[in-house]
Amino acid sequence: MINRVTLRISSPGSVFNKKVITCPSERIFDMKILPNGTVELHSREDVPRSRWLATVEEVADLLELAPRQARVRSLEFGVNFYVEGAAAFLKTLVAHGTRSLTPLGKHAFTGVQDECFDHVFKCYGVATNLLRAETHVERMRFLHRVAPSLTLHDLTSRRTLARLATIAEEQFSGLLALPPTMPNGLSLPQRKAWETGSNPRTWEKLPAVKARRRLSYLRRTLARHDADPMPAACAAHAAKWQELLNG
Repeated sequence: MINRVTLRISSPGSVFNKKVITCPSERIFDMKILPNGTVELHSREDVPRSRWLATVEEVADLLELAPRQARVRSLEFGVNFYVEGAAAFLKTLVAHGTRSLTPLGKHAFTGVQDECFDHVFKCYGVATNLLRAETHVERMRFLHRVAPSLTLHDLTSRRTLARLATIAEEQFSGLLALPPTMPNGLSLPQRKAWETGSNPRTWEKLPAVKARRRLSYLRRTLARHDADPMPAACAAHAAKWQELLNG
């Protein structure tokens, strides 16, 4: 759910005069405190809402401040979820919305990312049949629907976390997956659109309007022939978010 957050404290207390690095909540979150009033929290695990609330309470006590005093400067949220044949699924991903996808590299993960001006969306494999989808927000205007000025206190609200879940689901469902094998019964235009759409460079060259039309056409084709792997993956992704929200 919440995996990384950078906070800016408006009125840093005496604790910021110390070089403190600690790990609250039984080492689920690593915390780094910088003298300039910046706090970084990071977790490599999927943390349910109840554990996240406990973490916020511990951090507030340690820093001797109210959560409303800590303004969010950057945020990363996402989940790990199971998809049968995850490695093969990743290979079918060719676009995110009307944008082309960029490989993440082969050193640690295989997957794709879509980088916009204010956020980065990533989808990659972490284990057999286990995917991770996450959104890194560097410019908080991307989250204007969540709150005009997001604070640590806002991130304790179930309503706020549910809005993040909605954004995460929108980000993930924006992926276009084209299996390598075309179904039988495709018309010539459908086959041509499938072939060109499977090439990520197609999405780099298409103007936005044409890309939207091509995307809509391909999604209708996938649905008509029951060949779209995204609905099952989206259901698994949404279910994991709900599990963490209710946990």
